[in-house]
Parts: sequence; C-alpha cells; structure tokens
Amino acid sequence: MELPKYSPLANIGSILVLVKDTRHQRIYHFYIKVEHLHKFQSAIQRIYHFIKSDLFVMAEPTFVQVFGAGATRLASGATTPSAGLFIADSALTGAGLATPSTATAEGHLVAIVVNAKSSLIQTSFEANIDQSLIVADGFSSFTTRGADNTAYRQDQLTLSLAKIDTSSTIDPNNY
Repeated sequence: MELPKYSPLANIGSILVLVKDTRHQRIYHFYIKVEHLHKFQSAIQRIYHFIKSDLFVMAEPTFVQVFGAGATRLASGATTPSAGLFIADSALTGAGLATPSTATAEGHLVAIVVNAKSSLIQTSFEANIDQSLIVADGFSSFTTRGADNTAYRQDQLTLSLAKIDTSSTIDPNNY
C-alpha cells in the first residue's frame, strides 16, 4: 500500500491507530508521531480516555429520557419509592425481551408497544367506543447508517390516537 505524501504515516516514527466503534458504526483515526516510547504510551492513554469520555460514546437513551422523570429499573423484589406504573418482567419477556434486567430503555419501550399491539387492534377499536389507541404494523424499509454505510432494517409500528376533535395537540389526558 502506498501512502499519500501528506499522510503522517509517510514519516518514519508515525503510526495510525484505528478504533472501531461497532455499536455506532464509526471508525476513529488517530495519527501519532512517536519519537520516544513514553510519548507513545501517553498518546495511547489519551486515546483510551477519549474513548471512555462522553465525546466518544453516544449512550443508549436512559429510562428517564424514554419514559420520563422518575422512571427507573427496579431489581426483582424491590419496593417502589413512590406510586407509579409497574410492568412485570414476565410481560416484557412475553413480548420477546430476553433479559429485561440488562435491556435498554428502548428495548423496554419496544416490548411495551409489541404487547400493546396484541390488544389495541383495529377490530377492537371499531367495536369499543372507549378504546382510543390502535397499534398496527407499518411498512419495513431499509437505510444505511454510520461511516461504513451499514445496512439497517427499519420496522414500523404505527400508534394511532383517536379523540373527540377539540384541539390539535396531543394531551395524554384525552386518551
């Protein structure tokens, strides 16, 4: 492989460190000019700290971000610190979430919506005037993401909300 003239690798004593973030489909390039071993070790330590920093990792959305203030994941047998909604792990695993205790907030939300899809269907909506929601399959599509243009499948679940037409905003109290 021939290196471009502007490449730091073209100089003796330079190395390229590639760090692949498989979760977010990114590759980071670090060019390091190594003159002494202690400088090389320091450069590797800087890369390590960058990887561990918030600048490098885009974390999964938290339970609070997905479900709102006060949301938390409780251990089995834990008592709740306040009143609120509780969804048993068995309901989540029944929807296909293999290990709720280590799953992401997004995984929990998908399991909840998949569960809701089994009962909030169009036919029950038409038969029950008190049902305000319908969860239905949408259309799958494909897209590419990340620096490597990795192919992703996008599956859709459509949530339709029906209410008496009094305003154009979505107010959870109306459903």
